[in-house]
Amino acid sequence: MKQAVENMTVEVPDAMVEQMLDGMMREFHYNISSQGMDPNQYLQMMGMDAAALREGSRMTALARIQTGLLLDAVAEAEGLVVEEAEIEAEYARLAEQYQQEIELLKKGISAADLTEDIKRRRTAELIYGSAEAKKAEGEKKESPKKKAKPKDEAAEEVAPAEKAPAKKAPAKKAAAKKATEEKE
Repeated sequence: MKQAVENMTVEVPDAMVEQMLDGMMREFHYNISSQGMDPNQYLQMMGMDAAALREGSRMTALARIQTGLLLDAVAEAEGLVVEEAEIEAEYARLAEQYQQEIELLKKGISAADLTEDIKRRRTAELIYGSAEAKKAEGEKKESPKKKAKPKDEAAEEVAPAEKAPAKKAPAKKAAAKKATEEKE
């Protein structure tokens, strides 16, 4: 996933990064507060202030945005759709996990947000599954060649392989990149 994000050619507006940073700071405050600590005291103990934390989180915010854009582009290119039954099943899973009533969760987590989360998770699974299938496919193709050749021929071919590594076909990067470029 990281490599696919690095291969993207998308300019992310500063406003998007600032919005992501706002959300990350809210998340930080919530997480620290839920552990019974004061966020400002925690930052002091860590030797920083809120501005330093925010600035230090800038690259993470950018990476989150780029990953989200990639996942959205691949989901659109693949035509992924989240069914109502999947949303209800996710609400049920979360209710069990957090030991809360489903209706209470529905008030705190919108169906649209949950749909986006499910779609992105499924897209990530699709990308990882595709990469693993291509890797396994490559391993299967190499195995018979190695077994079929005599030792000295196989040894002679090792050196050229080290000089020119095999090119790998991009799994879903091209579709994601094309879909991203079309959105612009």
